[in-house]
Amino acid sequence: MIALAVWSYFKYVPDVATALIFLGLTPFIVKALPSNLKPNPHSPRQGVLYSIGCMSLMLLTRVAGPLLDSFFLGGDMDRRRIIASKGMCQLFGHGVKLAYFGAIIDQSAQIDYSLAAIAVGAAMLGTMLAKQFLEAMSDAQFRTWANSLIVAIGSYYLVYGSYLMLSGSAA
Repeated sequence: MIALAVWSYFKYVPDVATALIFLGLTPFIVKALPSNLKPNPHSPRQGVLYSIGCMSLMLLTRVAGPLLDSFFLGGDMDRRRIIASKGMCQLFGHGVKLAYFGAIIDQSAQIDYSLAAIAVGAAMLGTMLAKQFLEAMSDAQFRTWANSLIVAIGSYYLVYGSYLMLSGSAA
């Protein structure tokens, strides 16, 4: 709620290139943190700090996956608890995001409801298909794959955001 209040006051929405660069930097920033600030989902203080960071990213870039993933991977939870916890965070985060962009920023006219329905269907299908992979992996394999994907996605965001910014097409 702190992040929502702050960003609602400023009503700042970055261009695509800036948003991608913000998003791409997060997993690398988390990896560079000193050990006492490494993600620990069991720490209430870190829960508050990372939730402010995730909600800020959600409101600025419309996603917070790499930071949220890094946070939950920092603890000792098994893969099922990580997925369930992240799912609940995303449920509430997307609700706040809809309120922010739909009411506060006044971009509700830009919502394509058929595209939203397709996205919901794709998310449900992805969840059903991912269950088979999740059950076949050990916790160690899950952490290895998740960390590799976070770095790959963060790298892509950084490269693409930088390309957009340098080419002048940061719409």
